[in-house]
Amino acid sequence: MISEEIRYLILSWLSRGFSVTQIADLLQNKVSKRSINRFASKNAKKARRKVKKQKKQPMRKMTPAMVRRMVRMLTIGKAHHSFRSVADAFQLDESIVRPHLQDRNIKCFKKIKRNLIPETQKEARRKCAMNLRKTIQMSDVPNMLF
Repeated sequence: MISEEIRYLILSWLSRGFSVTQIADLLQNKVSKRSINRFASKNAKKARRKVKKQKKQPMRKMTPAMVRRMVRMLTIGKAHHSFRSVADAFQLDESIVRPHLQDRNIKCFKKIKRNLIPETQKEARRKCAMNLRKTIQMSDVPNMLF
């Protein structure tokens, strides 16, 4: 019968990469090589199991320009970007993108369309179109492109 203390030692040595013969040499008079081999085969999963670290992008300082570009990519940009694609573009973790948008009261679950033309420019554009309609004959209209 192997004591709990020795079992813990055997598991730790196996996880470090020691072979059964090396462990048997270390525990010469306490446990036989056959017992160590049997214990190692039964507990091989525990010995070889290593905790995998979750892959995360390194933390980067967010400059105001980066935040503006990130907001533009997710709201008014031509191409549709997801949180993952924006995070990949900036080499960030996805969990960093969301809080920056929430700070600016931008809903994080869907793409929000913003008007690209301000109200003042809309008014000037409307006046220009009205002026064109008054001055240009209808026969020339099909040749004009807007």
